[in-house]
Amino acid sequence: MPKFYDLLDELEGYAKTKKSILENKNVCLSGVSGSSKAHVLFSLLKETNTNSCLIITPNELSAKQLYRDLTFLCDERVMLFPEREYVFYDLDSSSNEITIQRISTLERVFRKGGIVIATAAAAMKPVLPKRLLKKYTSVVSEADILNMDEFSKKLTLAGYSACETVEGAGQFAVRGGIIDVFPITSDCPYRIDMFGDEVDTIRGFDVTTQLSGDRVKSITVPPAYEILYDYETAEK
Repeated sequence: MPKFYDLLDELEGYAKTKKSILENKNVCLSGVSGSSKAHVLFSLLKETNTNSCLIITPNELSAKQLYRDLTFLCDERVMLFPEREYVFYDLDSSSNEITIQRISTLERVFRKGGIVIATAAAAMKPVLPKRLLKKYTSVVSEADILNMDEFSKKLTLAGYSACETVEGAGQFAVRGGIIDVFPITSDCPYRIDMFGDEVDTIRGFDVTTQLSGDRVKSITVPPAYEILYDYETAEK
């Protein structure tokens, strides 16, 4: 990669662009097409030590293409922020997968930054405010003191559905001293085993057999919906 940077530095336009970015000046770059866009963007981000960046594309096709190209160069940092399609007569008809991807992207960006690729339409849509995302995201670790009633109430306000048996993402169940919850951004649900008010163990489990599996130290449970109303918002 260093040799690639050196090759780009030989181009007058690239060198000027990098210098302007380092000086916090506005930049207009043209004449780059195809996969070259990803190469130039990656190099500029790398050489300017930019950890977070929002890249806006004109349409979904170009967003996905740029996402594929940039993922090849720096996969763990790149996120695709899809456009949410609102159907006002039936909000539930919107793709749950899109909701999960949008919330997961927001959670990662607020927590550690990253490179976000979005269409102009997706970037213009309202998103879950950082205040509400932080307020309704729960982090549960072993040995934590956890009030089960308060935790259940918080999950409900965060958009999770209470049920007898957890069978899908966005659900939770309480049975005695056990709380099952399926975070929308996780591949499997988790079983929180309480000892009084203290979290004793946290294990993943199979939704089909309901049998517990591997033990984990901590889990993060983000909101299940983008549209949340807390009591403070309702009073306004």
